[in-house]
Amino acid sequence: MSSSVRRSTPEVKANEIFDTINYFSGYGFNKSHSVAYGLISYQTAYLKAHYPVQLMAALFNGSVNNQDNVISYISECKAMGIKVLPPDVNLSVKTFTVAPTEYRISEITLAHFDRDFAGSNPLSEAVHPDWLEALRKSLKKLKNKDFKDETEFLEIIKQNTEAESEIEQTFLLNSNSTFAAWLRSEARVEVIRFGLNAVKNVGGKAVDAILKVRREHGKLTDFMEFMKKVNLNEVNRRMLETLVKCGAFDSLHENRAQLFAALDAAFHLAQEFQRAEEPSQDSFFSLMDAGDAEATETQLEFPDVRNWPKRERLKEEKAALGFYVSGHPLDSYTSEMKLLATTTDKLKDGAHAEKNKVSLIGIIVNNTVRLNQSNAKFAIATLEDTRGTLEFPVFATVYEKDGELLESDEPLLISGRVNFRDEEVGMFVDNIRRLSEIRETEAKSMSIKIGSDFLPQETLSLLRSTLQKYSGEKPFTILVQAPEATSVSITPEERINFSSALIEELEELLPLQTLEFSYSSQSKLY
Repeated sequence: MSSSVRRSTPEVKANEIFDTINYFSGYGFNKSHSVAYGLISYQTAYLKAHYPVQLMAALFNGSVNNQDNVISYISECKAMGIKVLPPDVNLSVKTFTVAPTEYRISEITLAHFDRDFAGSNPLSEAVHPDWLEALRKSLKKLKNKDFKDETEFLEIIKQNTEAESEIEQTFLLNSNSTFAAWLRSEARVEVIRFGLNAVKNVGGKAVDAILKVRREHGKLTDFMEFMKKVNLNEVNRRMLETLVKCGAFDSLHENRAQLFAALDAAFHLAQEFQRAEEPSQDSFFSLMDAGDAEATETQLEFPDVRNWPKRERLKEEKAALGFYVSGHPLDSYTSEMKLLATTTDKLKDGAHAEKNKVSLIGIIVNNTVRLNQSNAKFAIATLEDTRGTLEFPVFATVYEKDGELLESDEPLLISGRVNFRDEEVGMFVDNIRRLSEIRETEAKSMSIKIGSDFLPQETLSLLRSTLQKYSGEKPFTILVQAPEATSVSITPEERINFSSALIEELEELLPLQTLEFSYSSQSKLY
């Protein structure tokens, strides 16, 4: 072979390799990524179907610093029926965790009962089929009721099912039985518990100090017990305020308002106690006999104040965590969110085209007022709903008319037109209204949905007197859900006024019930 051919061979081969790579790059990159994303999608779908609580906890831990994601995940958990609980000094660790907290019979539990205790299944061979059917009916009666204690749970099932033979009694009553073990597996409800690292103003050293108390002394039962044992050089008063606001001490003292008001006295007593415990440290305790000193060390008088109402509690929770956890101010407006508005995540995902008319329901979390070239005020506002946040301008003409509403923390309905700028979605605002006023003037009727749980006569009497107190012109219905999946509808002749005061009283009186409002088909408010 000639030298000229040898010199040209590497160049020809290089061009061939490049052409092959260039051709492959036109589809190979997309193909490889589609396979990878397909696999991830399959794995995620599997986890969401079989381990939904664990998956959501992992998503929370991966998005601690992304407020929009956390807000969206909290809303998604609510839609999936997964509870997200506030931090707890007795139960939380640093990160978001999964914990079993209570028992509940669900449709899945009943389906698995049929699967595991039907026919010739070895789990049910020892008992009569008719008795198993009676047991299934008793489980069905308890569907969707929460039980925090396993003993109570088994006792209620026993009371609802007559166990005649010794075998049946053992099958049902013995906490070590196959059935009891099955219930622990199938009826335990798992929840997501907020991690202490997610609490604002509470640093890593403070979290370590709290966890150290738990490791050394076990579960705490009294607030002053915690105060005496925690290192007050690592946990200061500001941190304690934040922990009270977010509900981290609810397991020790449920009334957050009382605890917040008593913090100064508690901090002072705890400091004195810890000084007295130090070697060669004198304090006023040394002047007392042992009995008097011991009584003074733990004495903490709580002021006689009512717990914060729901709205105040949520506001303080948001200040402490950056998110609403135990509830949301918009929970009272689920009907309006469903019927009158879209959501921030749908806007961001491109569900609405540019210049489309839309409405959003939410709370203004940031509002910056500026002056335009004509020295007229306008604002840059950020709205938060249950799915995320959205920033948009409120121009001078709208600000002059509705600007004061941006300063309130009330739920608002904001209407306008979709706007895209630099690939980011926003809206041009045309109108801002209080959601409570819309409900009061434009809602057609109200339905009070009451679950199958028994309501005491006192509660029913209070419900009647509360409704009578707000008489007006709007009809309402009481819908009672019976245990066997049937419901009874009661439509009184009285008429009421859908005022904010009435709704607040009903929510305090019936915290576990649902209020729904209907609007005319023309009520899409833009």
